[in-house]
Amino acid sequence: MGFHVTSSMANTKRYLRKEYKAALKAVGVGTGVLMLAAGLAACSSTSKSSTTTTPKAVTSATLPPLQKVEEAPATTLGKGSADISMSVSGKDIKSTLATFTTFNLAAVGPFNFASKQGVLKLNLKGAGTIEPATILGGPATTLFTGGDLYVQPNAGSLAATLAGGEKYIQLTPVGMSTLLPVPQAETSALISNPIGLINLLTTSHMAVTDMGSSLAGGRSTEYKAVVNLAAAAAQSGPYQALFQALHSTGGSRTATIFVYLNSSGEIVNVKSPVTVPAKGTTPAITIDLGVALSNFGVAVPPVTAPPASQYKAL
Repeated sequence: MGFHVTSSMANTKRYLRKEYKAALKAVGVGTGVLMLAAGLAACSSTSKSSTTTTPKAVTSATLPPLQKVEEAPATTLGKGSADISMSVSGKDIKSTLATFTTFNLAAVGPFNFASKQGVLKLNLKGAGTIEPATILGGPATTLFTGGDLYVQPNAGSLAATLAGGEKYIQLTPVGMSTLLPVPQAETSALISNPIGLINLLTTSHMAVTDMGSSLAGGRSTEYKAVVNLAAAAAQSGPYQALFQALHSTGGSRTATIFVYLNSSGEIVNVKSPVTVPAKGTTPAITIDLGVALSNFGVAVPPVTAPPASQYKAL
């Protein structure tokens, strides 16, 4: 695996820069997908018990599945912070200049829910015309600064070459919105928050099924939430524009999310099969993603964006 070139790096710089940019776009797609998960997956389900309307107040021990899932985001975000572990995996992912037969993106680190700040380690593995492991050259420090991402590639990696001698590569909402079929405003709201997808669970237009006990997050209860995208798109709220975009461009009537809650009603894991619709000459792709949360309330030092002299924007 690797590049399809036969001459030296110096003699193929222009070609490789195109390859690097295509590879980094794949990184961007993978990162963006983590934040767009809730609106892009579709599948059918069987039910043990479900509800589609919010009931009147009842005791926490007897809350129906829908209300438990709807209340989980506020309960979780109320903890202020957590260690998060994100993953995106897929195969046969094609871009203009690169094809990944297998692709796995992972990010781990503490994150502050309110300030949307954190320092995570981003890593890529897999196989393709560009080997994913060579893009970042191993786990790369990634700064979330409340709106933008700054990736610090390792020396000798493809991304480091694309950075042109700068310490970081900046991935902005503007750049991300060119890669994803979602309006820039909604991309901005999600890219700044790697756990933003859990906010999409606040819609009442979903059917929730109690799937029973699970070992995810140590010990939890699994719930399957199937969001009615058309109904959610018609509902006023902070995510209405996002639901409208996903419903009109995603080709899916429903979005399926598997949610795992601990005994305190906190989200310890979210999983979803995701279909990213075709865009231009790029075919549709299907991937699996997950976001695990633990160590709620962990201290997260403030994170500031590096000076412009230290990064190259994409």
